[in-house]
Amino acid sequence: MRTLIILFSILFSGTTLAGPDLYKVVYKKGDVSMTRQGESRKIFKGDFLISNDLVKTSPNSLVILGFGKDYRSRMKVGPNTKLNLEGKKEDPEEHNEKKTFFFLEVGNILVDYFNKDKDKNKLKVRTKTAAMAVRGTEFFIHATPDGQTLVAVRSGVVLAKHNDKPTGIPLTSEEGVVFSSDGSSGKLNPPQWYKEINWELHDLNQKIDHFLHGDEIEKVTLDELVSKVITINAANYDEMTLEGEPKKWQEECEKNVGESCSRLALYLLKNGKIKETKPIIMSLFNKACQAKEARGCVWLGRVEFEFGSKEKGKAHVEGLCEQKNAYACYTAWELEKAYGEDSKAEEFRKKAISIMHGLPNLDETFSQFEEACQTEDGQACLNLGILSEQLNKEVKAREMYTKSCDLGSGAGCSNLGYIMQTQGKLKEANKFYTKACFLDEAVGCYNLACLYSKDKKLDLSKQYLKMAVNGGYNDWAHISSDADLAALRSSSDYEGFVKELKEPKKKKE
Repeated sequence: MRTLIILFSILFSGTTLAGPDLYKVVYKKGDVSMTRQGESRKIFKGDFLISNDLVKTSPNSLVILGFGKDYRSRMKVGPNTKLNLEGKKEDPEEHNEKKTFFFLEVGNILVDYFNKDKDKNKLKVRTKTAAMAVRGTEFFIHATPDGQTLVAVRSGVVLAKHNDKPTGIPLTSEEGVVFSSDGSSGKLNPPQWYKEINWELHDLNQKIDHFLHGDEIEKVTLDELVSKVITINAANYDEMTLEGEPKKWQEECEKNVGESCSRLALYLLKNGKIKETKPIIMSLFNKACQAKEARGCVWLGRVEFEFGSKEKGKAHVEGLCEQKNAYACYTAWELEKAYGEDSKAEEFRKKAISIMHGLPNLDETFSQFEEACQTEDGQACLNLGILSEQLNKEVKAREMYTKSCDLGSGAGCSNLGYIMQTQGKLKEANKFYTKACFLDEAVGCYNLACLYSKDKKLDLSKQYLKMAVNGGYNDWAHISSDADLAALRSSSDYEGFVKELKEPKKKKE
């Protein structure tokens, strides 16, 4: 152990001749370490690092490295950062010309690169997502743990290129770009987070706090930049602005409400130009997925299928289906039906229904319900009707709902009423909803309230809404937004009526 300590001392400190692969520690604050060939130690001001050393900073720490000729180029490595000093090596993308490489695994770096030969790219910074070719400039790069990358340039030229794209995005003064695993945000001019960057690198007499980046930089991810990217890039797709419901979804998405992220993504998918908005859409669906919103996870594959790689998108959706995501199986059914084989599509639909109802084998269950329905089992007939409707067997579904209704199933009557309503047969719908309601099926009562509201018979609408709520229907979010109840909600006494409905019943003395 003693020998190793001496060797480390010789390698890292003292007077060392400046070479192309040396990096001098000109400033250090807090706990900063390096790893070389599997061995780690703390580093100090005046140390020299060499190619392939891994630099790691802790929270509230940073280190400034000098490199290049006379160490005139400077790099500030911010808190919570892992940076590999790859050194000089050939760049296969540019005729094997030698360049100085850095790999930013996570965290942020700020660079003031001195290059007297400014017509050539002599420096290259890589992340998991992108590569930045540099001539001579001041620039900032932040990489998140999942590979998202943001770049900002203060002066000079940086060619920022996504790893999977053939061409790059040239950035100059006060321009930036955000990369995700899927693509880029498009050029941002200037990025909203630009003001969070502390560009100071050379005046070492200032307080250390002056060297730390703003707190927002440490928290920034592509998902958190979505709203800013939308605003900045509005000119790229017909000056789109968010207001009304989309604005509300945006605000809720920023609070990690998964459903709102998906709704906003679907809105952009419908109203934006997919070329410009795809990275944002994918980021929103990814955020929804991380919030455990199943639809967002599935739409990541659906968007990839429609606007990227069909093979990759399909594999993503089918993989989620294998994980018992019913919505994914339905999506796989839609994709297979539109672009593949009908027989395979049907298998995905059956799998979706099986997962949704917790059935080990749909065909076997279907047969069991048929047998039970023949014995006048109203519940079995209802279940058979539900499965038939979901399998698009409309005649069979109507037949089974009718039989279950005749056998006293309120849900069967309600479902039969809904079929009549969709066919425009409102009198028959009313009849079956009424029977359902009197069989204590709350949904039947609610649907009657909707019919009477649309018919402007508000007293009857209130009566059946009250019966629905008393029967257990308590989806107030739906009640407050259902267009079929608009007339009832506009009545002068509606607020008092609803307040009374929501109040807990007083116990009788």
